Amino acid sequence: MKVSFIIPVYKVESYLEQCIDSVLEAWKKEREVIFILGDRADSGFSICERYQKKEKGISLWVQDGRGLSNARNFGLKKATGDYVLFIDGDDYICSRALKKRLFLLERMEKQAKQKIDVWVSDFYFIYGESRRIKRSGQIKKKAGIWIEKRGKEREEKRKDAFLKAPGSIWNVWRYIYRTDFLRSHSLTFLENTANEDVLFTTRVFLEAEEIAYLHLPYYCYRVRRDGALTTRIGKKEIEDFLNIIEESVRIVEKLENNRRAMLLKEKLQREYLLNLPLLYEVEKGDRKQTGYAVWESRWILKRAERFYGRFFYWWIQNFGVEGLAACFYRIREIRRKSSGIYKKFPEV
Repeated sequence: MKVSFIIPVYKVESYLEQCIDSVLEAWKKEREVIFILGDRADSGFSICERYQKKEKGISLWVQDGRGLSNARNFGLKKATGDYVLFIDGDDYICSRALKKRLFLLERMEKQAKQKIDVWVSDFYFIYGESRRIKRSGQIKKKAGIWIEKRGKEREEKRKDAFLKAPGSIWNVWRYIYRTDFLRSHSLTFLENTANEDVLFTTRVFLEAEEIAYLHLPYYCYRVRRDGALTTRIGKKEIEDFLNIIEESVRIVEKLENNRRAMLLKEKLQREYLLNLPLLYEVEKGDRKQTGYAVWESRWILKRAERFYGRFFYWWIQNFGVEGLAACFYRIREIRRKSSGIYKKFPEV
């Protein structure tokens, strides 16, 4: 079984070696590591080039700063592995955990002749520059492996557990994708936009025939790193987010009597609400116009199944978004400050 690791690289030189070492240690069998850089002048280029010279199966490409979506799409075109993983250059892998996951996947393919489209796991949050960590828990630890087949989600209650659980499902680095599945359904990232993960993941869940869930976390996600793309919030980022959310909601609303579509719609509505605090991270001069764009997207909540969705739609319709966004922003800041110290995570 060949595994393709796609790693876009942009101004992550301080973290890149840890990322690469952890990936190389995780799978020493047949593999390829595809680096896509936005600029040859990026100091990460020399690091990737050094690894390319001493390790087999590493390729290095420069994409003239066209963005994360373009880099991932380019990596998908070049990938020759049976499965593909997306890794961000400022994050890293718990090598032993990923090795267990990949051996398990390989054994299921060989013995059970079972081809899973997508493998899902929990992951670790790494806070800033520190070693404080928190484990996501959307998949029950004692549940073992459970496989969800499209159209049969109602057969067992736990099949809905992942999409119903609190927390984000959109980050593509928490999934292992079968390459043929992505290509056969033309699943690529919308380019020249932020928050492209949301639309991509929505389409993945709607198209996948079989999805396997296992708690075993291996990905270490660095939260709110200084200089990270995800910490830069401006008018364009919020407008991109709203466009992506709206497009995703339109897609799921076209599917009637589809359990996954219904649960994804609830997730998208919740994502819209949870991102209201971003309004207070925009430059003050852009805040009024951005707030109007958020208000215009309130239709996302109008046909909500849940009471809280209909309630917040009524609130925004009658009182606007500023007050609600300010309230959510204060709650979020209080939660961050009181997050506490988490258990130390073992070194890779």
